[in-house]
Amino acid sequence: MALFALGAALTFTVRYLRGEHDQLDPPLVEYRSTISVPGESLDADLVGARADSSAGLYRQLKDVRERLEDLLERALAQTGAAAEEAQETIQSGGWTDDRIAASFFTSGQPFSAVERARLRASRVRVREVQARHAIAAIADRLSVTDREWTDPDDRGDISAIEEGWVGRFEDVEFRDRETNRWRLVGALTLTAVGLGVLLRAPSLVLAAVPGTGLIAYRYLGSTPAPALVVERAVDEDDPNPGEEVRVTVTVTNAGDGMAFDLRLLDGVPPSLGVVDGSPRHGTTLQPGASTRFAYVVEADRGEHRFESPLVVARDPSGGIERTATVDAEGEQFIRCEPRPTQELSVPVRTQTSRDVGRVVTDSGGSGLEFHSVREYRSGDPMKRIDWNRAARGGGMATLQFREEHAATVVLLIDARDEAFVAPDRSSSSALERSLGAVAEVFLSRLDSDDRVGLAALAADDCWLAPGAGHGHWPLARRLLTTDSAFTETGGDKRFYPIVAMRRLRKKLPKNAQLVLFSPLCDDTAVWMARRLHAYGYPMTVVSPDPTTTVSPGRTTAHMERQLRLSRLRRADVRVIDWEFDEPLEAATTRATRRWSR
Repeated sequence: MALFALGAALTFTVRYLRGEHDQLDPPLVEYRSTISVPGESLDADLVGARADSSAGLYRQLKDVRERLEDLLERALAQTGAAAEEAQETIQSGGWTDDRIAASFFTSGQPFSAVERARLRASRVRVREVQARHAIAAIADRLSVTDREWTDPDDRGDISAIEEGWVGRFEDVEFRDRETNRWRLVGALTLTAVGLGVLLRAPSLVLAAVPGTGLIAYRYLGSTPAPALVVERAVDEDDPNPGEEVRVTVTVTNAGDGMAFDLRLLDGVPPSLGVVDGSPRHGTTLQPGASTRFAYVVEADRGEHRFESPLVVARDPSGGIERTATVDAEGEQFIRCEPRPTQELSVPVRTQTSRDVGRVVTDSGGSGLEFHSVREYRSGDPMKRIDWNRAARGGGMATLQFREEHAATVVLLIDARDEAFVAPDRSSSSALERSLGAVAEVFLSRLDSDDRVGLAALAADDCWLAPGAGHGHWPLARRLLTTDSAFTETGGDKRFYPIVAMRRLRKKLPKNAQLVLFSPLCDDTAVWMARRLHAYGYPMTVVSPDPTTTVSPGRTTAHMERQLRLSRLRRADVRVIDWEFDEPLEAATTRATRRWSR
């Protein structure tokens, strides 16, 4: 019995020192759970944060190697290298002067035994160092020199990987937990009992009695189940996009018992981020007592429903905790409609309809800007005859002007799950930026007497046929605010590009030109843009940039996107590269200068 007690005490002590506590790890609801950061998963694979075994780590590094090899092949192809030539260059290591980077794609060993020992001592894997050097070398080859992460021996900013998990309450496991806070007390008690029996020292056994009483209290105590009333209020339930909204939560203990240890976490809408304060609150409440806390969220377009607050209650000993949700009274959602200013537009091409508008065409006829002179024909209007030429004896001639026709423009929005990306967890997604720009461009084109429609690349069908007049705007505003296509599906529905292409082409007018809003974070959007442009629908791509260069993985995502932009430009697709920290007007002006060249 003594040896058993001492063995159990040793086990409890080791587990306590390792921090093995069975407590709820709540999600980081302060961040938008619908958003992912391009390249963050690659950073996690490099440091082994997602590997659950050695085999899993090997598979992750293999995927990293294949991804970087594909990136390097595309970079070499951009300089005119054929596929076979690019492969030979990669295998020979002739694409870079960095021997560590070159060895990542070959079987060579760039490190000495001493260097490998030093890396193992610092808990850094050789393949991780090789991958970072490879990413840095590819970035230098593509002239990505303005990256914030520059040292190949530095991991860059990986703080987001170690910060915690972003999710919703539906991902939480609701059950009673033993927090194991009394594990150290149990270890000391068992140690005293074991030594007392082993040494035949009654005083040690007697010293274990208080600990035995505490442990008994811990196991005999009841599991807390407080009766709470939660009220939520917001200072503005119909804010403008980007406006800050203050949320106030009041919690009252409506039961007869004391709530000794309460932890509350309000259900912030998944697509909103907290910019001030905290939705978390810890307190102790007597019967009938109340407490209040507040936080501030930044409004984005759409309808955002709050979730029921999460409550973690513990007994007086802190040894048991119960997790549950409590229905909240008061405000349950925030509705945010786009409110464009009509000051933003994207240039369209000269393909137009026969309706009168404000797009200047290349054909001559009636208009304002001079186009050419032709011979007089019977029936030509008197005001278009060149009387100066007739007075000089040059004969009758008719003036022609550049005709101004209405364009048929369809604003195409990439609303796939791949578009819910942002430079960091606290920023609005590329889709939200796109939808704000779409509202501005839509109203601007209507003001120019064009026919404008909306469509989405999404698992759910979304279509608004091209129309004219400001009576068309309310239809678009309701669609941009409430349509399910602009809500992340979370994997419940799949997007099939070929089916979506076929469905879209059946609806598009023959003379339509397209403006695609997409972050271009995968090849599907590029393939669809090139294909639609080849089908005869002039394409302009507005691409909000969600990438950064603060770490190796995010730098890789940035370079992949830059190569996609190049592929579109080579296909004669107009591209507006919209950086994260600049107005769209500035990006459009910069792109227009490039088109003129």
